[in-house]
Amino acid sequence: MQVLGYTGAGAGHSSAILLVVTPDQVFPSQSNYYFLASDPISDKPYFDGVTFVEDAVAAGYTPAAPCFAAGTLVRTAGEQVAVDELNVGDMVQTASGACRAVTWIGHSRVHVRNHPRAWEVRPIRIRAHAFGDGLPVRDLIVSPGHAIYVDGVLIPAGCLVNGATIVPHDVDVVDYYHVELESHDVLLAEGLPCESYLDDGNRMSFDNAGEHAALHGRLDPQSWENACAPCVMAGPQLADVKQRLLDRALALGFRMTEASDLHLVVDGEVVRATVEAGQRAWFAIPAGAADVRIVSNAGVLAQLVPTLEDGRRLGICVANVCLNGEAVPMASDAFGDGFYGVETQGGLPWRWTDGSARLWLPQQEAPAMLELTVVMRMRSWEPAPALALAMAA
Repeated sequence: MQVLGYTGAGAGHSSAILLVVTPDQVFPSQSNYYFLASDPISDKPYFDGVTFVEDAVAAGYTPAAPCFAAGTLVRTAGEQVAVDELNVGDMVQTASGACRAVTWIGHSRVHVRNHPRAWEVRPIRIRAHAFGDGLPVRDLIVSPGHAIYVDGVLIPAGCLVNGATIVPHDVDVVDYYHVELESHDVLLAEGLPCESYLDDGNRMSFDNAGEHAALHGRLDPQSWENACAPCVMAGPQLADVKQRLLDRALALGFRMTEASDLHLVVDGEVVRATVEAGQRAWFAIPAGAADVRIVSNAGVLAQLVPTLEDGRRLGICVANVCLNGEAVPMASDAFGDGFYGVETQGGLPWRWTDGSARLWLPQQEAPAMLELTVVMRMRSWEPAPALALAMAA
């Protein structure tokens, strides 16, 4: 990894850079790497003019290829055929209406749960009719990097995740397939325009890449200059598409809620607030409690507000924690996994949770009272509505 454009570490400056990849439900893009200073020099989680460059070759890493999940129906010259049943030489229909021959089919089995970069291989589920009636006809499952053809551009599915109609598909193992034509083009998968395979250096990520090399030799990888359309991963065009997808989700009956369902999980048991008043909530902690987690609904801001780029999964924003009336310093080690770093505005410190945050408290010989002051609650989606489920059936 190279960091370009950062000049804050000069003489007399104590800033340091910590690169933090966003939660694995979010497909990474330029803005999803946060540049955090050890002494805050910016009120933003990233610095303007700073970019990153990942050197996959130097790291000994072959980038994952964009793919369809097994069972995906691809339109051919005569019928819909599961991608895992296609053969070299079969004629598939492209979005232009032309039929073109399949030149290669790559396949791989990915163990998502144990993958070191799970966010890069975990499938994305595009629910039926997410883009419009029949787009797609059935739920379409693709890899995060697989591009969808929208408005004349290609957008990776992971960039379109909204938590409602386009969501991560949680599986342990997935069988991926991709279809290569003589040149990059747009196929129709479950009726939705999606890219064919473009070898941009990731062919070796397929289990059968050796067969291709034996027949054709090691081919020089292509680039997006060889793509059938521009690739968009940020900017106003992406925001516009994401907004339309949100509007469509609402039309299908999905609804957002600000209800946080705030509660504790103490040693595995749910503990509800005994009293709630405004922004404050009080919880009775049993004597001897060892494991205390603050749990709530959560959402990703960038998924709910297309013009924003904050890819963190956020639950509640806690501005004050008191145990038996004694304040717990916001910068203390009491705030464990699931808490983000301290942020401030107007001198008021707070911490966001990710929806399940560990609070390290000293064990109490007697029951204790925990007070939380919650100044913001992240919106989230309600469960999938009946209309959406019926249309997907």
